[in-house]
Amino acid sequence: MKYSIVLLFLLAIFWVTSSGYFNGFLLSMGVLSCLFTLWVSKWMCVVDDESVPLQIGIVPLTGYFFWLVKQIALSNKALIKIVMSQKPEIKRALFKVPTSPKTSVGKLIMANSITLTPGTVTTSIEADGMQIHALVDPGLNDPTILEIDRRVRALEGI
Repeated sequence: MKYSIVLLFLLAIFWVTSSGYFNGFLLSMGVLSCLFTLWVSKWMCVVDDESVPLQIGIVPLTGYFFWLVKQIALSNKALIKIVMSQKPEIKRALFKVPTSPKTSVGKLIMANSITLTPGTVTTSIEADGMQIHALVDPGLNDPTILEIDRRVRALEGI
């Protein structure tokens, strides 16, 4: 039940921030659409601890979000500098990085965080690590990837 309430609350917040309209008819349609989405999610049996990860907590997740936005901006700046140079030094690499997140939610957050960082894509998630494609080979000891791993592990509470 608590997962359903949290999901309904998150859907409502997302709808209101995306819509930006506050007249009665549109608010009632928003409530109906959120309730319908919740009903379909419950009917499909996808409302659980993985789809609504309450164990992480809002405050740690918010701090991680702002840190990740900063890292995305820094990585974007570095990638633009490389691509816009006269002779770009693009050294593509496909490498495997050992990871420490234990839960599927932790692995998902880490893989998506790496993919959101410009110039990198997580190509596969395995039990003991992730395979990453990068435009510039950072090596296995890339401080950003190691920091993502550390922060996701902290989010999991491990």
